[in-house]
Amino acid sequence: MKVCVVQTGASPGEIPCNLQGHLKLISLAAEHGSDVVVFPELSATGYEPSLAAKLACGPDDARFDVIEAMSREHEMVIGIGVPLKCSAGVQIGMVIFQSGHPRRVYSKAFIHADEEPFFVAGCESPDLILRDLRIAPAICYEISLPEHAARARQRGADVYLASVAKDNAGIARALKRLGDVAKGHGMVVLMSNCVGTCDGDIGAGRTSAWDGGGALLAQLNGRDEGILIYDTDTGDVVNVVVTTC
Repeated sequence: MKVCVVQTGASPGEIPCNLQGHLKLISLAAEHGSDVVVFPELSATGYEPSLAAKLACGPDDARFDVIEAMSREHEMVIGIGVPLKCSAGVQIGMVIFQSGHPRRVYSKAFIHADEEPFFVAGCESPDLILRDLRIAPAICYEISLPEHAARARQRGADVYLASVAKDNAGIARALKRLGDVAKGHGMVVLMSNCVGTCDGDIGAGRTSAWDGGGALLAQLNGRDEGILIYDTDTGDVVNVVVTTC
């Protein structure tokens, strides 16, 4: 199975524009035979906490129909980052599209103190299980909590897949932490990060893949959009840079 993590930028708050960018990268992932494609945290809006309340929507939002259509056309699972409305406020979510299934949501169960004025905690959702491969999602701050990865491994996860929005100040810690997760738990680890505007700063990119021994297999640069694809059958990695932001 080929699992793809996407590195993309966003126009803050411009959902239709950002989704068009998603479609181009999904098409590129499809050209390389990807089965699973995951985007950075809050990719549909950009990581912009102060805009979240205005931009929050439900997983059934009709604007996401184009993503669902791509999922059906290419028979792939696609996860995009979305601020989600709930009764308690706004959650940081990943809406998951899979042909033949209703839309599912993974919501960030642990939020950083800086996010508390804008978001509420969600609840972890079931892992993705595809062809006997178990993929455990994680969203940004969750990767810093040892119990999050430990629980994923206890459930039998083969791949720990982190969707993040890290600037230059945070990316070094995230890279070290995820390398340690891979080595400590014997899981393949993939990370999708953003580039371009990110909460008044710049997303640091460096979308990465580690093998189950903690060795860094591949990494994108810190400025360009692109995709990184890990083949779970062969251990091969393909990375493609598509444009300069």
